[in-house]
Amino acid sequence: MLKRLISLSFLPPAPCDRALGQEWFFVQWGFLLLPLFPVFGIVSLSLGLLGITGQRWRQFGKHWLNRGLLLVALLFLLSTAFAERKVDAVLGLFNFLPFFWLCAALSELIQTPLQLRRLSWILVVTSIPVMLIGLAQQGLNLGGGFNWGVVHWVIPAGGSPPGRMSSVFFYANVLASYFCITLVMSLGLWVEALGWMQQGNRQFNHPMGNRESTLTPDQDSPNQLSWLHRIGLGVIVLGNTLSLVMTDSRNAWGIALFVFLIFALYVGWHWLLASAVAVGMVCLGAAYAPNRLSQPLRQVVPAFIWMRLNDQLYPNRPVADLRVTQWRFALDLIQQRPVWGWGLRSFSQIYRDTMGVYIGHPHNLPLMLASEAGIPAMVLLLGLVIGLMVQAVGLLQCWRGDVAQTMPGVRENRLILFTWLVAIAAYALFHLLDVTLFDVRINLLGWLLIGAIAGVVTRQNCDAGTLRRNEAG
Repeated sequence: MLKRLISLSFLPPAPCDRALGQEWFFVQWGFLLLPLFPVFGIVSLSLGLLGITGQRWRQFGKHWLNRGLLLVALLFLLSTAFAERKVDAVLGLFNFLPFFWLCAALSELIQTPLQLRRLSWILVVTSIPVMLIGLAQQGLNLGGGFNWGVVHWVIPAGGSPPGRMSSVFFYANVLASYFCITLVMSLGLWVEALGWMQQGNRQFNHPMGNRESTLTPDQDSPNQLSWLHRIGLGVIVLGNTLSLVMTDSRNAWGIALFVFLIFALYVGWHWLLASAVAVGMVCLGAAYAPNRLSQPLRQVVPAFIWMRLNDQLYPNRPVADLRVTQWRFALDLIQQRPVWGWGLRSFSQIYRDTMGVYIGHPHNLPLMLASEAGIPAMVLLLGLVIGLMVQAVGLLQCWRGDVAQTMPGVRENRLILFTWLVAIAAYALFHLLDVTLFDVRINLLGWLLIGAIAGVVTRQNCDAGTLRRNEAG
């Protein structure tokens, strides 16, 4: 099973532009190495991005998303110019500007559903060792420091904070945001592998000429997987779910429930929909229902779940540590400087000076952006992502209609596009209650989701438009 999964990562389908084959190779290796060996992963990604930029930099400005990100970058620079702590603000730019470049380059490289599927396999494969290390950390109390030059792991025994799985990440919430992405990918591949909503592995002649179709299935197709591989994918889904639960992140628990619900709705699994709703209601009842109702439920629901939900697991926390306090403080900062903000990375310093407690961020990405870079930058950046999502949903709907009749290959690729849309939604929802993009691995994965969807949507809309014009002619 593992041999098959790894082989899928090393035999890539060619990108649309054959001249970018080497860059595609570097990008795949970069994301394959990223979770466990981030330095090597970043080096590989950088080589790929430099190659893409050298060949396609003239194309960057043609996409509306890249032009919007350039404007956001300018707003960030203006915010930095008005910041009181300019050094911190300049350092904060590195959490955004290089990733705008990553997004632009990846949108030129990743333009087919086949590439989305391949990257999904890579993310699923890389989650296996992260998951196993985390389970050993919790079940066997594994811990220690591993320093082999550029490879440096710090794995606290019992997790960080204690009792919460953190694996190779420095904090449980960061690991939770990682598993939110890999859970979606593994669930999407598993559902696809089971054959739901598949219309058959059909090859066809591309109506635009002799060029190989960008929509036909490849060797990653679910029809190429044995039942042993499908069972293995199911085990990975279960392992990702269990690991996510063990991070003790209430935010991630809610997102996992959302993910299962939305997949159940999409594929028509009413039993899964009912099960997810029932599990959610039982857990909430154990946490918040009156004693007469909650006591029987607490015999079924593990204590660490219901006590974590109603905050009894960590009682009497200081007011300054509460998210509500941080959100109110961020709103006050926004009211004082609504246009340019206080400068990137300013929240933590201002909060410490005022409240006497160090908090790295306000646990809400829109509030952080608005307070540090200003409302215009926040609205524009989030608006660009929302606009891209709307376009992607439109493409998904289009693949259900006329295009699905004239280009049959789209039927086999609807689910993989849907999976990536759910992954972006999960990533966005997580950042409404926490901000984990300060870990470069999580930041890279987030912009991979955005850049890949941008490339696929642009390319497939272009192909569909060309097809309509050819048919009209």
